[in-house]
Amino acid sequence: MFKNYYCYILIIPVFFMSMLMIFLSTSWFSLWLVMEINLILFISLIIFDKMIKFENLMMYYLVQSLNSYLYLLFSMLDMSTFSENMQNLIFIFLNFSMLMKMGFPPFIQWYIKLMNNLNWMNIFILSIIQKIIPLYILMSINYLINEYCYRLILLLLILSMFYSCVSSLSQINLKLIMSYSSVIQMSWIINLLYINEMMMIIYFLVYSLISLQMFFMFMYFDINNLNDLFNLKLTKTFNYLFLMFSIMSLGGLPPMSGFVMKWISIQSLFNLNSFFYLFFMILVSLISLFFYLRIIFPLYLFSSNSKKLNWKFINLNFTFPILFIIFSWFMYILLFYYEIL
Repeated sequence: MFKNYYCYILIIPVFFMSMLMIFLSTSWFSLWLVMEINLILFISLIIFDKMIKFENLMMYYLVQSLNSYLYLLFSMLDMSTFSENMQNLIFIFLNFSMLMKMGFPPFIQWYIKLMNNLNWMNIFILSIIQKIIPLYILMSINYLINEYCYRLILLLLILSMFYSCVSSLSQINLKLIMSYSSVIQMSWIINLLYINEMMMIIYFLVYSLISLQMFFMFMYFDINNLNDLFNLKLTKTFNYLFLMFSIMSLGGLPPMSGFVMKWISIQSLFNLNSFFYLFFMILVSLISLFFYLRIIFPLYLFSSNSKKLNWKFINLNFTFPILFIIFSWFMYILLFYYEIL
């Protein structure tokens, strides 16, 4: 999987230390410095991936560097010398620089191409771990955003969801499907960031957990496209259930935990009377459910060993699916608590 195990083992601890450094940063410049350190470490990490291409790596570096310097430039400006409209424009650019770093349009092709040329472990790092620093910065400047800026950012998120949803419908490459899925899920998370930061953190943690178990299953069984699911040989029933529960939760099917988090986001938009945006976000969510079901159908109906599994008796092999369902119902308790508040 990797060209140099020793370099990989050396870089991983330092890489995660850089992620923790962001929470100790107390100034704009220190945040930028941590971002640059994290960028260098991540490039050092993925350069050992045998599937990586040099042009994708360079594109990633250029996009990340450009947006980092845009962030540094606008964060160093003295806001008191500008008019209110100019301040709003600067805040919008600050937000857009972080959104571009996370792979949102118009700079999305580098993200899709890079994800397609990584192994599943590095895909998890890029789609989840590398989003922590930009999300933290967005949280730190959240109080500066007025309603006009929020509406503009929400419009960008909806356009990103539509583009990702339409682009993923014709894909059979699971890495590309998960790449577009990541953009859609992050759109929900960022929307929740501007409404309720605590719920956003919970949503992000739930999404990270679901993605981790899915990517681990894909990596363990060497699944890279939908055709691999037709001949997938799983000898244990809980592997089927575990993978299907993860996909259904990611798609937002009730009673899974992913549905609860989307319901909280929908209710938050409803309370803000953002019915126009709410309609389109629900529409995209329903359409995106189609490509999640495309993963489940071959897994359940056509996989070579699916009819040989014992579905009649529950034993200890069902521990993980049962825990997964319990976790989903715990999310409903969270929803009830949110309703009370």
